[in-house]
This record gives sequence, structure tokens and C-alpha cells, in this order.
Amino acid sequence: DEKKVEQLRLSLREKTEDLNNSEKREREIEKIILINNSKIEEHKKIIEKIGKLDICPLCKSKITEEHIHSIKDEANPKIESFEKEISEVESELKEILSKKSVLKKEVDSINSEIQKRQSDLGKLNLIHEKNIQVKNLNEKIESGKNEVTQIIKDKKKLEDSFDENSNVEEKYETLKIEVEEVSLRSKENLSSEISFKQREFERTIISLKQFSREKEELSEELSGIEKSLSEKEKILEVKRKEEEELTKKAKKYIEERDFFQQKIRESEMELSEKRNSIYNVEQVTNNLKIERAKKGAEIENLETEILEFPEAEIIRTNKEVLIERLKKSEETLIKIGAVNMRALEVYEEVKKEYDLIQDKVETITREKEGVLKIIHEIDIKKRKAFLGTLTELNEIFTRNFSQISTKGQVFLEIQNKKEPFEGGVDVIVKTGH
Repeated sequence: DEKKVEQLRLSLREKTEDLNNSEKREREIEKIILINNSKIEEHKKIIEKIGKLDICPLCKSKITEEHIHSIKDEANPKIESFEKEISEVESELKEILSKKSVLKKEVDSINSEIQKRQSDLGKLNLIHEKNIQVKNLNEKIESGKNEVTQIIKDKKKLEDSFDENSNVEEKYETLKIEVEEVSLRSKENLSSEISFKQREFERTIISLKQFSREKEELSEELSGIEKSLSEKEKILEVKRKEEEELTKKAKKYIEERDFFQQKIRESEMELSEKRNSIYNVEQVTNNLKIERAKKGAEIENLETEILEFPEAEIIRTNKEVLIERLKKSEETLIKIGAVNMRALEVYEEVKKEYDLIQDKVETITREKEGVLKIIHEIDIKKRKAFLGTLTELNEIFTRNFSQISTKGQVFLEIQNKKEPFEGGVDVIVKTGH
């Protein structure tokens, strides 16, 4: 599982890097599209302006159809090239956006999988530790059972030994009876037998005492064994309870794991729904932006229309007041009565002609400003080129004169330094002494 998590992290890094590269390329493409659109618009404006001018601002010659076609033939391939490049990068941009969407989903999925697996690993490690503890307790319980079995065997063995020793008393009684019988016999005939029996009796007494001591020792040992057995049984009972408790905890952890897995699944579903909601909100936002752009265009149109009535008063008030004033205006119009509609039609025609002329004047003014700007730029370039050429020519002229004559110095000087093209050029000669 840890190897799988590491693989997922490696995959996450790769996906994130791909996503960053895609976003970087997306920004580059947007920049290319913006620049190319600007260049296309610039070339189209040049073609449009040239078509409206009579004199070319560059060559100062009259603009002909051939001249216009030449400029169009030069500009159109560039426009087509820019449009082709825009089409290609837009196709690439669509692929990048699609790839970005897939990569974002994959990154989110991998993140979710890593979190899930890390959680599972923690729970598995905890369960593994608990299983080891349960195994150790089972081994201790088994060892305790073996000790109890051995103790029971030792107890049985001691009881058997004690039963054998209990026969000594019976032997003692038997010998005592025999001694009494022997005492009834004749002392002369049985003296040797009495002596033998007496010695045997003494040995029996000694053995009996020894067996009594052994019995006491065995009783003490048996008591200790029984006490130890009781303690072992108590420990065994405690271990059993601990085992039951651990089993309950393990079951509880398993239930908690199942519960959290269910929660994770529910959270993933909720996250998916949230993403869908975000997507819907983005769509609504985009629609609102489009609507805002439309409204902005309408406002610009209205502002343009308002400019046609510069002396009109702009009433800034609420809707109810405007409605009230509109009603009053309508009542005033009714009081005024019928209007000569023909006069209105004539006014409208004159107004249209005036507006048309005004538009042409504005267009010509803008074109004039553009042409003057171009002429000014050409004059600057022409002046710069003239002064540079004059400087080089002056150096050559001075150098050639110095090679011909050593009696003086010759150089060229502009008559009108502020406006070089309004004057001429003087040849200045400084003679030496």
C-alpha cells in the first residue's frame, strides 16, 4: 500500500507539472492570438485608409487602383498568415483546455485516493498492532494453561504418593498385633524373633515419622500449588476479559473504518455536486459577462445618440418622476394639437443630410489628422536622413579639399538650421595665413 501511495504521489507530481505546462502554453497562445489580431486589424486599417486617400503619404504620388491592389497584395498574404496561425493556435488551445479539464479531474481524483489510502494505512497499522497484542495475550494464555495442566499433574502425583504412604499406619498396626502375639509366646523360644520384630518396628516408626514429614512438606507444596493455580486462573480470566475487550475495540475500529469510508464516498459525491454547481455558476457568470458587454454596447449607443442632442437636458431622477413628467409632456403635446407632418418629414431629411455631411466632415478630419501624422513622421525621417547624408557629404567634401589644397579649410553649412528644407547650403571657406 505504501508503494502504491508513492506511485500515486509521483503520478500527482507529473500531472501537476503537465497542468502547469498547459496553463503556460495557454497564456502564450492567448498572447499570440492577441498580437496577431492586432496586426490583422492594423493591416486592414492601412488598406481602408489607403482606399480613402487621394495622395500616397509615402511616395507623394496619386493613388491609383494599381497602387491599391499592390498594397492589398502585399497585406493580404500577411493577414492570411496571421489568420492561419490564429486558427492553428486556437485548435491547439481547444486541445489544451480539454487536456486541462481532464488533468484537473485526474489531480483531484489522485489527491482523494492518496488521502483515502493514507487513512487506510493508519487504520491498518493500528489493527496490526492490536493483532500483535492479541497474539501475545493468546500465547500468555496458552502458557498459563500449560502451567495449570502441569500443576494438576503434579498434584495428582503427590496425592498418589500420599495414598501409598498411608499404608504405613496399617503396617504399624499389623506389626503391633504381631508383637503382642509374639509376647504371648514363650520368651525362650521367641527371643530372637522379638528382637528382630522390635528392630523392624523401630525402623517402621522411623519411616512413619519420615513419611509424616514428607506429608507435611507435600501438603505445604500442594497448598502453594493450589494458591499459584488460583492466581493463574485469575490472570487467565483477566486476559480473557482483555481479549474480549480488544475484540470489541477491533470490531469498533472496523465499524468506524466502514463509517468513514461511507462518509468519504458521500463527501466525494457532494464534492462532485459542488463542482457541477461551480460549473453552472461559471456558465451563469459568463452569460452575465456577455449580457454586461451587450448592455455596455447599448449604453455606448445611447451615449452616441445623446451626443446628437448636445443642448438636451439630462434628467437625473427616479423612474416614477420620469413617468409623471412623461405624462405631463404628453398632455402638453395634446394641448398643442396637430403638427405639420410634412414639415417633420422635411426636417428629418435635412437632419439626415446634415448628419451625413457631419459624418463625412468627421471622417475627413480624422483622415486628415492621420495623414498629417504620417507626413510628420515622414518629415522627421526625411530630415534625419538629410542631416545624416549632409554630415557624410561634408566629411567627404572637407577631406577631398584638404587633399587638393593645404591653404585653408572648406566645409558645408545649412542656411536655415531650424528648417533645413526652407533654405540652401553654403560652402564656407576658411583660408590660412
